[in-house]
Amino acid sequence: MSFEISGNGETLTIENCGKSYFITGVKSLNGDYSGFYLPANGDMIFEFLSGVKKSRLFYTYSENISSKLLQNFIHININSSKNKSPDLYFSKSPSNPQNLVFAFSGGTAFSKVKENFLYECADDFSQFLSPDPNLWADGSLFPLLENPVEITFESEKTKVTLNDSSINFSSFVSALLKLRHGKIFAPPLKLPPEPDFSIRIQAGDGRWGIFNFYKFSLSGGDESYAVLPKYFPSEFDDGQSREALQKVSGQYELSVWSAQKIISLFETR
Repeated sequence: MSFEISGNGETLTIENCGKSYFITGVKSLNGDYSGFYLPANGDMIFEFLSGVKKSRLFYTYSENISSKLLQNFIHININSSKNKSPDLYFSKSPSNPQNLVFAFSGGTAFSKVKENFLYECADDFSQFLSPDPNLWADGSLFPLLENPVEITFESEKTKVTLNDSSINFSSFVSALLKLRHGKIFAPPLKLPPEPDFSIRIQAGDGRWGIFNFYKFSLSGGDESYAVLPKYFPSEFDDGQSREALQKVSGQYELSVWSAQKIISLFETR
């Protein structure tokens, strides 16, 4: 299953692989493509799909609307192997900002609405109406790695390896996994050839990941970090999951404060 959200000249694509969802990139109307493949927020996607299926009270707002009008709406297309889903179009109601107006075309999912009609309903869905990848990304700094059993930190001056027999390992892991990253860099930045430091995490199921951290200067002169993840599947991952993990690529931002916190966590061990 996959879905696309289009609006403001951009189209975001999210696909399901195994037990996880991934953002596959953003395309713009002028043909530009910001390619990346990064973990998406599974909880948000569950809420989104539940919201699509939710029964709502609605009434007819307008009849015989034009395709030109719908060009200014947020467009959602869900591709499922079970049935052909309609193309959905959403916008804020012109007469009541607390409501949404919506329309659909194609598909067989709805039996009580008609094509080329515009309907109005209460707004409990607008939080999902954006193709911004930062809205849909998994904000965890180290996603898809459950119950770590070994973590290695390496920089030019320091190398520290901790495992589940290390003192206070569980509390250390808890502090590390609470950290979150910033925005996705799309298009990616040009970075130095070598990272400032890297972290290797092995999960309890045998899956592991390497995260390289690069310091760079922002346009205003302030410093920040870019994080590049790379995953390696375990023998327990199915074919879809293995393929998805090996495709992960992209960059996301980490604040200097968070990077320094990571460094201090390891250097004090």
